Amino acid sequence: MRVVVGSKNPVKINATKNAFNHYFDNVDVIGTDVDSEVGDMPNTRELTLKGAITRAKKSLNSNADVDYGVGLEGGVYTTEYGMFLFGIVVIIDKNNELGISSAEGFMLPKIVADKVTQGEELGPVMDVLLGQKDVKKNQGAIGFFTKGVISRTKSFENSIVQALIKFINKELYDKNEF
Repeated sequence: MRVVVGSKNPVKINATKNAFNHYFDNVDVIGTDVDSEVGDMPNTRELTLKGAITRAKKSLNSNADVDYGVGLEGGVYTTEYGMFLFGIVVIIDKNNELGISSAEGFMLPKIVADKVTQGEELGPVMDVLLGQKDVKKNQGAIGFFTKGVISRTKSFENSIVQALIKFINKELYDKNEF
């Protein structure tokens, strides 16, 4: 089975491998650079979903020998309580069936939210805040803010497993009545 992820970020590729390996044998997962067409930091749920769908479709169409395309898109949305970081995962198969999940989310500190509101992408903001390079390719914001309890890889893996629910329970999704 060939799975293509719409990113070359090793965290996203490894999370996808881990998730698919729970259910399938002989899974080959590769990453490819694709444009989400929603910018680096979508600021609504709708734009984030659109970006994940776009990444999944472009991944599926990147090669004739692809069984599943995976799009992982992080975004933010603002409420009266503050800005929340979240993600959406979309998996698409060769029949154009979509599996979708919403990734865990949490409220960002105001100091970080203010930078994102000014148009900065979260990854570089976290790099500056932590004095590190490529935080998003390692622990991610979730790893830092949870003090290592939830890794970025595990967070993505959980969301990918949830997006796979439709595919691993196909008989229920195809059922029209009891």
